[in-house]
Order: sequence, then structure tokens, then C-alpha cells
Amino acid sequence: MRASPLVLVGLLVCLGARSAQAYCRTTTCDPEREDCGSDENGCALRGVSLFWPDACVTYAVQVNGSSLRGISAFDTDQAMQGAFLAWLGTECPGGGRPSLGVIPLGGARCDRAEYNPPEQGRPLSPNANLVIFRDEGWPYPNERYVIARTSITFDVITGAIFDADIEINSFRNEFSTGEDQSSNDLQGVLTHEVGHFLGLDHSLVENATMFADYALSNLGTRTLSSDDRAGICSIYAPAAEPALECPGSTGPHHGYSSDCGSDAHADASCLSLAGAGTAGRGRGWVWLAIGWLALAGARRRS
Repeated sequence: MRASPLVLVGLLVCLGARSAQAYCRTTTCDPEREDCGSDENGCALRGVSLFWPDACVTYAVQVNGSSLRGISAFDTDQAMQGAFLAWLGTECPGGGRPSLGVIPLGGARCDRAEYNPPEQGRPLSPNANLVIFRDEGWPYPNERYVIARTSITFDVITGAIFDADIEINSFRNEFSTGEDQSSNDLQGVLTHEVGHFLGLDHSLVENATMFADYALSNLGTRTLSSDDRAGICSIYAPAAEPALECPGSTGPHHGYSSDCGSDAHADASCLSLAGAGTAGRGRGWVWLAIGWLALAGARRRS
């Protein structure tokens, strides 16, 4: 398989409002390297749309959480579960729910955004879709005002997603958890980033969760707009007969590891965006593990 890196960056820049149903899907076209064109809604005209080809997706939270901001890995996992529930538990415009499930894998020791492809003599290179705080410094000097970024590795031919990692800029930003917001709402930030994780690009609709400016003056980013709902349901169309649980073999490509899998991790080049696949998988449900699990023993763009 050919893999390529993608980086989706949420910048705090205001854009004008547009009409509803103007969601954009992320494609394999990288505007940093080529002319992707754009339609009236700012969506790329070239490239194949990204999607998860699996019945379920998984993620793990880096075990350190953010000591700088006093946020535990457990609190982060709770915010992630709320973010995924907003997307995969939403009611689609024509009825039913998006056909994708999600399984939290608990805590992971790895603190790198990486994808480990199979190598000669190493057919299985374990991976994890990670959520990582950056307390000691934001390693992207050209993204000073970025609150968070999502890096995706995908097949450049089909658009199938292999891996996605979310990094949170806790070095420069405070975050609040719970229902009483005192600063940037962590669950709101993660709801936006999970939209990228699932294959959506920024929207020009001002009240959309995928609007590039997070607009974190309230908790509204946690709640999807009609534009967001139409977008997620276009990628994972509801199934006629929803499944009840995730298959037992579901996991990251090439297996799961709590530790970083390789020193030769994928290089994430920056896609600078103005602002903060195949439909239908035979499923129509959202599934979240109950409770906190203990430590479990291409092209890439952000």
C-alpha cells in the first residue's frame, strides 16, 4: 500500500459565514504540494476523499495527560468519548446513525505522532491512534496560534485512513473540563479534531463544529450543526440493519502497541488551512467502552 501523511491544523482565524450543507471532506490532495482547486464552499476539487475502511476505529490517550494544565489521561478519555459520541451518535438527516463504531483502548505510553508501516522482516509494525498533550513546547514553529492538530496517514490511491493522531497545544493554551467552562473547552476542541480524525475538513459555515475558528467562548462546539451531521453521514452512511457490537479483531493497522513502535516514524508536513471514501460500511451505531482501561501491554498530513 502507498501511504502518505496529512496534517489538519485548527487555526484561530475568522472566516465569513456561508449557507448550510457546505461541509468539506478531506482529500488526498495536499495544497502545500499541488494545486487542489476549490469550489464555492472552499472544498478541494482534486484528490480522493478520506475515510476509515474499518467497522470500528480505536484510539488511546497518552498516559501522562497534561501535568502543566492539571488534566489527567482519564479526564481526556472522558472528553474523547464525548467527542466521538457527538459524531457517531448523531441522527443522520435521513434517519439512522453513522455506520462506524469506536473503541477506547485506554492509556498508551507512546508520546509521538507516528505511523509504522510494515517493513521487510517486520510484517507487523504495531500502531496506536493517539491523543497527546504538548506541555514542554509546541514543536511546530509555523503554527503559533494553533490549539490542536490532527495528523492522518492514508492510502494515496483509495483514501483509506491507516492512522490518526491528535496533538494538543497545552504549552500555550489553558483548557477546562466539565460543564463549567473557565478557558478553552477541551471536549469542544476534541470534538473539532475528531471531525478531522473521521475525514472532515474545515467548513465555512460559522456555527459548524468544523468551522476553522473554534469559537470557544461557550460549550457550543460540542454540539454538531446540521452541516456537521450532513458531513459525517455522507462518509459513513447509516446501515439498514445496525450492528450491535464491534468485531473482536478490530484494532489499529498491524496491531496495537502502547509503546512507540519505531524510531523511523512518519514525517508530518504542515497543511496550512485558514481557520482554527466510500460511504456505508454495513454498520449504523456508536459503541464506547465503559470505564477506563489500564495500560495495554503512505502519506501523512496534519
